[in-house]
Amino acid sequence: MGQKTLLDALESICHVDVDSVDPRIATALPFKPHNHNINNITGRVLVQVSLSRVMSKERVLEQCYSFDRAFVSHGISSRDQYAIKISTTGPAMATAAVLQKQGFRVLGTSLFSLAQAIAASQAECLFISPYLNGVAAYSDDSLLHRSSDLALNSSASMVLSCEPKPKPETPYYKDLNAPDRFAHFNKIDPLAGADWDGKLADIHTDYISNDGKALVEAMQSDPAVVRKIKDVFGASLDGERRAQVALQAEIDKFC
Repeated sequence: MGQKTLLDALESICHVDVDSVDPRIATALPFKPHNHNINNITGRVLVQVSLSRVMSKERVLEQCYSFDRAFVSHGISSRDQYAIKISTTGPAMATAAVLQKQGFRVLGTSLFSLAQAIAASQAECLFISPYLNGVAAYSDDSLLHRSSDLALNSSASMVLSCEPKPKPETPYYKDLNAPDRFAHFNKIDPLAGADWDGKLADIHTDYISNDGKALVEAMQSDPAVVRKIKDVFGASLDGERRAQVALQAEIDKFC
């Protein structure tokens, strides 16, 4: 048996996924990741609803049903073999609650605030993907939250599972405790900006009723979330446009 890597150590306490469409990334790992291409994983394939649709309940449903038909056409009839990434906007999380009742599993992404996380929980999302910084920080280091602690300096997002464990009385993380140096983050938001009023989102607020009206209002009232969501939309929609051009060029070769 080869020497254990840090990835092996990480896999021993949580599920390691691959956020890349390149199968070479997944197959290069010392174990099978949990979410990637159906032939390379032990968990679910992830697909994502276009950000051009996430402000409309009907358009989110339309694309999710389209994904479902595509999986069925490739012999994948179980909705437990894939999860759908949907940005945590108000209308989208209201839709996620509907999808969950129909057997779909959802990952709430583009998540920058506690209110969004609560909404994802209320919609019974299987996973959430909170961003440690805005996506603009991927290309501009000046936008990173800076700290002498390397654990707090990251432009990445992470995927957190909300899936119940077979033995909830002994979850895998029962002996894990956050370091004391992180404790004060329960009471502050270092990325919110000078206008933050210090109030945390209330878990008792219904963020998904009325097409996510309360979540829409919470997001619109937070300048940091507004800015970061705008960056996500810009980057993602630009990527979609470039992908469509590339795909059309390939299709044209056969015409």
